[in-house]
Amino acid sequence: MPKHLPPYLKPRRQPDGSYRPRWEPGPGLRARGFAGEDLKDEAGQWLGLEAAIARAETLNAEIAQAPKPRKKLIAETRTCRALVETYYRSADFRHLRPQTQYDYRLKLGIWIELFGDTLVRAVRKPHMVAFWQRLHDARGHHQAAGVTRVVGAVMTYAELIGWRDEDTNPAHKLKRPTPPGRLMLWTPEEVEATIAAADGSDLASIGDAVLLALHSSQRQADVLAMPETLIDAGALRLSQMKTKARVDAPMTPQLLKRLEDARRRKRLNGKRPRSSSARRPAAATSTIISGTPSPPSAPRPRAPARASRLSTSRISAIRR
Repeated sequence: MPKHLPPYLKPRRQPDGSYRPRWEPGPGLRARGFAGEDLKDEAGQWLGLEAAIARAETLNAEIAQAPKPRKKLIAETRTCRALVETYYRSADFRHLRPQTQYDYRLKLGIWIELFGDTLVRAVRKPHMVAFWQRLHDARGHHQAAGVTRVVGAVMTYAELIGWRDEDTNPAHKLKRPTPPGRLMLWTPEEVEATIAAADGSDLASIGDAVLLALHSSQRQADVLAMPETLIDAGALRLSQMKTKARVDAPMTPQLLKRLEDARRRKRLNGKRPRSSSARRPAAATSTIISGTPSPPSAPRPRAPARASRLSTSRISAIRR
């Protein structure tokens, strides 16, 4: 048997001195689609060693002439979908509040529907302007602005991890029209009717929250997390959850009276005061907003019929 055999040729010598040669390519060639074969003649008989060597050399020559596949660059695997999945695993995303994470997932899901398989480095401002216009027409101005803003945050993250060059964020400085502010105005009669409807539906804590929000001008999360010790202090002294800004303002007499009634209600219903350090999510109650019903003797102010119907529908929606 020759000392040097062609690559991938396995003679497989048998006990009787014959050969059952086989050409067996390596893993790389198999990945390219080349399969091994037993080296036999047209009649199905095993080739002799010399004929097997000639056949193996022919197969190797075919491999040498076959075009080699171009290596896939790392950047070509960096799609927008891969970027979003990477962002979800990052500390940047995990440190966001749960409600913010939920909102980001919804908005990025809309973006991925269209850009999922697009390379991150291929997204340009004209693409994002066209996307903004599409959302504006299909889902509204506020949705277009909100989704684009979240995409901008993710593209900034792409720059930080090297998936895009610095200062190339395609979602920034699009110069799109600013959506109008969404402002809901309640008349004093509607405020009174809402509180009355809450008290009349055994949901007095909603009335507490409405009045506390109105007289404190704080966000919902801050309203629901206010500690009961503020009642004794007679002032709003807190650090806002979102901005960490300090607030120090006296309570109005109307608010102070309502909160004192809320504390009395809680004690009448067997609720023990909670610690001032308790922090509750926006969907739950806090130390002041207890969720207990008002006592039967609590006064219920009358309100115009339109405001009363409006407030009752609001309370019904909350209960659902």
